[in-house]
Amino acid sequence: LQEDVWYETDRVWFVHKDGYSLATVLKPDVGTPEPPEGQVRIRVDSDNSIMVVDEENIQRINPAKLDYADDISFLVSLNESSIVNTLEKRYQSQLIHTYAGPNLVVMKPSAAISSYSGKVVFVRTGVICVNILKYEYGHRVQEYSWVVLGKLQEQASAVFMTYYEIRKIEKTFCMKLGNNSEHFVFLSVFCLSILRGICSPLMIIHASRGSTNFLSSVFLTTSCRGCIPCKQIQTMLLERMRVAQRPEEEGTFNVFYQMFAGMDSTLRTELRLHQMAESNSFGIVPLMKPEEKQKASAVFGQLQAAMESLGFTASEQRAIWHVLAAIYHLGAAGTCKDDSASSVGRKQFQKFEWAQNAASVLGCDLEELSTAVFKHHLKQIIEQVTAGANRRSQEDENNAGRVGPKMTGIECVEGMAAGFYEELFAAVVSLINRSFASNQLCLASIMVVDTPGFHNPRHQNKERAATFEELCHNYVHERLQALFYKKTFVSELERYKEENIKVAFNFPESSPFATLAVVDQVSSQFKVQTIGQIEEVRGLLWILDEEVLVQGSSDTVVLDRLCSYFENKGTDKEAKGPVRKCEQTLQLEVSHQLGKDPVRYDVTGWINKAKLNLSAQNAIQVLQESKLEILKNLFKPRSKTLLVCRSVAGLEGSSQQAMQRVGCIRKTFSSSFAAVKRKSVCAQIKLQMDALTNLVKRSWIHFVHCVVPRSEDDSTEVKISHPQKAVDSGDRQNKEQAISVFDIPTVRAQLCGAQLLDALRLYRIGYPDHMMFSEFRRRFQVIAPPIIKKYGLAYTTTDERKAVEELLQLLDLEKRSVIMGQSQVFLKPGVLTQLEKQREKLITQNLIFLQAVCQGFLTRQRFRKLKIQEMAIRCIQKNLAKYQTVKDWPWWQLLCKVRPMLDVNITDEKLRAKEDEVMALRRKLEKSERERNELRQSTDLLESKITDLTAELSDEWFKGEVACQVMETERSERLRVAREAKELQNKYDQIQKNLETVEKQLEEAQLQIQTQELWAGGNGTGTKEEWKVRFDCAQTEIDFLRKKVAQFEERLESELRYRKELEQKLTDLQKSYESTKQTAQHLKRKCKHLTSDLEDSRLLMESQQNRNHELEKKQKKFDLQLARALGEAAFEKTLREKVTQENITYRGEIYRLQQKIEVRKN
Repeated sequence: LQEDVWYETDRVWFVHKDGYSLATVLKPDVGTPEPPEGQVRIRVDSDNSIMVVDEENIQRINPAKLDYADDISFLVSLNESSIVNTLEKRYQSQLIHTYAGPNLVVMKPSAAISSYSGKVVFVRTGVICVNILKYEYGHRVQEYSWVVLGKLQEQASAVFMTYYEIRKIEKTFCMKLGNNSEHFVFLSVFCLSILRGICSPLMIIHASRGSTNFLSSVFLTTSCRGCIPCKQIQTMLLERMRVAQRPEEEGTFNVFYQMFAGMDSTLRTELRLHQMAESNSFGIVPLMKPEEKQKASAVFGQLQAAMESLGFTASEQRAIWHVLAAIYHLGAAGTCKDDSASSVGRKQFQKFEWAQNAASVLGCDLEELSTAVFKHHLKQIIEQVTAGANRRSQEDENNAGRVGPKMTGIECVEGMAAGFYEELFAAVVSLINRSFASNQLCLASIMVVDTPGFHNPRHQNKERAATFEELCHNYVHERLQALFYKKTFVSELERYKEENIKVAFNFPESSPFATLAVVDQVSSQFKVQTIGQIEEVRGLLWILDEEVLVQGSSDTVVLDRLCSYFENKGTDKEAKGPVRKCEQTLQLEVSHQLGKDPVRYDVTGWINKAKLNLSAQNAIQVLQESKLEILKNLFKPRSKTLLVCRSVAGLEGSSQQAMQRVGCIRKTFSSSFAAVKRKSVCAQIKLQMDALTNLVKRSWIHFVHCVVPRSEDDSTEVKISHPQKAVDSGDRQNKEQAISVFDIPTVRAQLCGAQLLDALRLYRIGYPDHMMFSEFRRRFQVIAPPIIKKYGLAYTTTDERKAVEELLQLLDLEKRSVIMGQSQVFLKPGVLTQLEKQREKLITQNLIFLQAVCQGFLTRQRFRKLKIQEMAIRCIQKNLAKYQTVKDWPWWQLLCKVRPMLDVNITDEKLRAKEDEVMALRRKLEKSERERNELRQSTDLLESKITDLTAELSDEWFKGEVACQVMETERSERLRVAREAKELQNKYDQIQKNLETVEKQLEEAQLQIQTQELWAGGNGTGTKEEWKVRFDCAQTEIDFLRKKVAQFEERLESELRYRKELEQKLTDLQKSYESTKQTAQHLKRKCKHLTSDLEDSRLLMESQQNRNHELEKKQKKFDLQLARALGEAAFEKTLREKVTQENITYRGEIYRLQQKIEVRKN
C-alpha cells in the first residue's frame, strides 16, 4: 500500500492473551447500533468473526514495506504487536539480527543458518563495525570481525543480555589479523573446546548442549591499524561447588568423563586410575556405554590437541590431569559420618587407600593432605580439649554467635575439592591468556560480557525449584538490566534536565531495582537497634550473611525474615509484590524480569552454601607446596594474587589497558566494605558484580539482547545437518517446521522484561545524539565554508554558542531536529548520520585531491631520483673508461705506490683524535661512576625505607586482621544480643499479659472472699432490722447493677449498629475504590495508548515536515539550477545571434572580396 492509502485504512492489530491478530475496524452501518464508548467493532481476518473489543486492545499496523525493517525504530506505529510482527517476519526469513535504536536484538536461530549472507551490524555509527558472519548458539562457532573506524582512544563494551537459559558456550571472536586470521580463528576454536570441557556439565535427562556456569568478560585490544592483536579472558562467579555437589538431573563436568575414557595406560598408571572406585561421594562415575566412551575418548584427543595448539606444554597438561585425578580420589576417599552435631571426634577419611592416592597425585604426604583438609576442625578439637568443662561451656555460650555453624567432615572434603577446581580453572584461563598475549602497542579495547543467562526450571518443563547458584545467575541478569535502565532512562533524562531541554517522557512504571533490593539491599550493618525500633530492611544476601553467624539458625528463619521485609501485607496483600511465600516448605517466589517471569526457589541448605568453607582456602597452599615441580610451576603465579581477588580469574597482563582493568577490580575489592566482608561468601558475590559494573561503566556500553523465539524445550528442537551437505526433503520439512515455531507470549514477556518498547519511545521522541559546542563546530564547520573563514581552525572561540548557532543556520536543518542546551547540541535520530555523510562527501573530495597532489609530488621525486641515478651511472661509466686508459701509464703506477706512504701522517692525526675520544669517554665513565654511586646510595636508602614501610604495612595488615576479627566478633555478639533482646521483649509482653490475667483473677477472688465473709457474718445472731437493712442494701445494689447492665446493653447495641454502618460504609468505599481503581487503570491504559498514538502521529508529522523541508531544499536548489541554466541559455542565445550576424557580415565581406579578385583577374 502507498503511505497515503495505508494511513486511511482501517486495518489494525487485535491484541489478546495468545498474541495478536490482524483485524479490520468496522464503521457503523445504518440500523446497526453503535458500540459503547471506549469500544470498537472489529472483524478478525483469520476466522471472519465480528466482536466488540476495548480500544486499548487495538493497535495500529505499519505499512507492509516495514515488515522486514532492519531497525525497529523505523516503524511508523511503534507498538508491541508491530515489533513482534517484524521480529517474526525476519525470524522466518532467517534474519536474526534487528536493530532497536542504539541496541541490537538477536533471535536464537532454530537451526544452522546456511544461506546467511554477511551482514554488517553497526552497533554504534562511526565507532565500531561488527561484521557478523555467523551467529549461532551451541555447536557452531560464532565469528565476529571487529573493525575500529574512529575514536580509537575510547573503550567500548558489548553486554549480551540473555533472557532465557540458552545452552551456549562462551562466544568466540575471530579477529582479522592480516595474513594470520585463519590461525587466530583456530586458536579461538581451541579455546572454546577447552572451556567447554572444563566448565560444562553432562546433562543426564535433557540431552541439550552444555552451558557455561560462569560469567566471562572477553577483552579485545585494538592497535593503531584497526587490528586486534591480542585477547584476554576474565571469569567471575564460577560454580566451584558443582564439582562436589552434583545436581540431580546433571552429571559432573565433561572433562572427567573425557579423561577417564581417553587417557593412555601410562597416564592412567601415573594418576593411579587403573582401578576405579565402587562409589564416589562427588558423583564422578565413568561412562558405561561403549558408544559414549568412544565419543568421550575422541573429544579428549581433541582437547589435548587444542591445548597443544594453544601452547600448553606437556608438563602443564600433566599438572592439569593430576589435579583432576586428585579431585576424583578425594571423592572416592570420602569421610566418616558424624554421629551427632556435637561430636568432638577427629574427622578423617573413610578410605585411606584413596586418600593416599590423592596425596601421591598431589605430591604431598597423607598427613599433610589430611591436616590441610581438616585443619580448622582440628583447631576446634584442640581448643575444646585444652579448655576445662566449665570454661568450655562458658566459651560456647559466649561464642555462639561468633563461631556459627560448624563444618562437618564431608563439607571439609567438598571445600578442598572446590578449591582445587577453582585454582585449576584460574590456571587454565591464565594459560589461555598467555597464548593470546601480544607485545604490540594497543590503543583501545573492546569488552564483551557474556553471562550464563536467565535460569528458570519452568522453561525446561522441570517441576523442581531453582537453586542458590541459579539465584546468583539471575542476580547477574538483574544487575545488568538495572545498568541498562540507568543508562537508557536515568542518565538520559538527567542529561536533558541539566541542559534544560524539555522531553515529554516519564520514567517507566516498573524498574528492576525492586527485585534487586530483594537480593542485595544493604543496611547499616553496625547500627545498634533499640528494642522498640523497627528493624531495617535487608536483602537475601545480607540476611544469609547474618544468620550464618548465629548458632542454631535455620533456613526457616531466613525465609521468614525475607518475607517479612518484602512480602505485601494488609490491604496490599492482593497486589503482586517482589516476593511471595509458596505453599511448599521452604520455598518462595521472586518476580524477575519486572514480574513477567517469576522464579520459584528452594532455600533448603542455603545457610550452608553461604558459610565460608575454610578448607577451600588451603587448596592453593597444598598445590604451591607440592613436591611435584609440574604442579608447583603451574600454580606459582597465583601466589601473587590477593586473597580477596581469588574469585576472579584472568588478572594477568602487562599492557596498559590490562593494568587499568586489574587496578579497577582491585580497587573494588580493596574498599572498606570489602575489607570488613573479606570472609563473607555473599559479599564476594556482590563485590564481583560491582567489579564487573565498574569495568563496564568505564567504557562506551552497547547492549545486545539475545531473545529466544520459544521456551527451551528439547522436544521442539530440530537437528539440522551440516549446511554444506545436501539436505533431503524430510530435513528441509523439519527445518521449515522449526523456523515456523514462534511463541508470541514468550517473546512478548522477554520484550517487556527488557523494556525495549519504552527505550525505543525515548529514543524516538528524545535527542539520543549529543555533542559539545566546540566539538560540533570543529567537526562540521567544513560543511559551511563561511564558518571556516570566520573562525578558522581555532580549538575554542570566545562564544561557542554563537558560532554553533551560525553554523546551524548555514546547515539549514529542520528546526525540530536540532536543539541547543546549556553546553551541548542535541540531535534527533538520523541527523548526525546525515551530517556525517555530507562531511564525508566533502572530505572525500578533498582527500582525493590531496592524494592526487601527493602522488604527483612522489612521482616527481621519484623521477628526479632516477635522473640523478642516471647521471651517477654515466659518471661511473666515464671514470671506468678513463681508468682503463690510464691504468698502464707509468706515472699512475708510481702514484699508486707513493700514495700509501703519504697515509702515515693521516693515521697519526686519526690516532690523536681517537685518544681525545678515549679521554672524553673516560671522563664520562668517571661521571657515570659517581652518578651510579649516588644512585646506589639513594637505592639503599629507598630500600631501607621500603623495608620499614613493608614492616609497617605488615603491622597494619595484622592490626586490620585483628580489627576485622574483633568487628566480626562484636557484630555476631550484637546480633546475638539483639535476638536475645527481642526474645526477652516477647517474654516480657507475654508476662505482662499473664500479669493482667492474674490481677483479674485476684480481684474476682477478693470479691468472693468478701461475699463469703458477709455470709459468714450473717450466720451469727442479728436483729430483724439489721437483716432488713442488709436486704435493702442488696436490693439497691441489684437495681443499680441492672441499670448499669441496661446501659451497657444499650451502648453495645448502639456500638453494634455503628459497627454495621461502618462496615457497610467500608464495603461501599471498597467497592467504589475498586471501581475507581479499575476505572483509573482503564483510563491510564487508554491514556497511554492515546499518548503512544499521538507520539506516533507527531513523529509521522515531523517526518513529513522533514521530508517537505528536504523537498523544499531540493526545489530551491532546482530553481537555482534552472535559473542558472536559463541564464546560460539566454547568454548562449545572444552569443549565437551575435555569431550569426558576424557570420553573415563576414560572408558578405568574403563575397565582396571574391568579386574584387575576379574583377582584378579579368
